[in-house]
Amino acid sequence: MNKVGRLKRSRARWKKKASARAEEIRERRKSEKKLKTKIEELKAELKQLRNSSETEKLPTTSQNSQMIGLREAAETRALCVLIR
Repeated sequence: MNKVGRLKRSRARWKKKASARAEEIRERRKSEKKLKTKIEELKAELKQLRNSSETEKLPTTSQNSQMIGLREAAETRALCVLIR
């Protein structure tokens, strides 16, 4: 095989691989953007729910505050899982 043929084939392989990587990166960015908007929506909904629960003025005890802390931790974990 001559040198020109090898160069063309090598360039074609490189171009195919680079195009595939670029497509993968574009798709990942799209999914990240969708997930970020979903996270923002969920945070807004959570904020609204917390504000509505504050208006109810439930008596707080140490056990309730611990439960709220656990709930926040679970929500944060769920958000982190969504990001990945």
